[in-house]
Amino acid sequence: MTRFRSDKDKRFAAVHWTVILVLLAIFGMCFPTGWWPAGMLPLGAAAFFLWAWYGTWYELRGAELLIRSGPVKRRIPVAAIRLVRRTNQALSAPALSLRRLEIVHEQGSILISPAEPVRFIDGLLGLNPRIKADYGT
Repeated sequence: MTRFRSDKDKRFAAVHWTVILVLLAIFGMCFPTGWWPAGMLPLGAAAFFLWAWYGTWYELRGAELLIRSGPVKRRIPVAAIRLVRRTNQALSAPALSLRRLEIVHEQGSILISPAEPVRFIDGLLGLNPRIKADYGT
């Protein structure tokens, strides 16, 4: 079992933490006015963003790739992975950086951002040498 933390770039951090602070400010404005029940929604959303920030990682566990981003969990059999390549696509993904890897597998593809992409790809290849790997630059 090898766990890889998500890379976190400065631009993504700025947006992520701005959203968290705005949500907490909204909660703070609702609480003293007696509208605290309405403030629970932004407080819950802020908790979700915090959970995603601190709980995004990728793990090679046996014959599976486990992807975790806050409450979202995804399992991909390593044998189903066909291609791993670098990308900087800005699509929604369990990734906290735009320095990403695209994992193409039998059911589709997913974008992730391990902090150590070369080590991550090497780990995948150690479990399934048939994976095509584009390390990029």
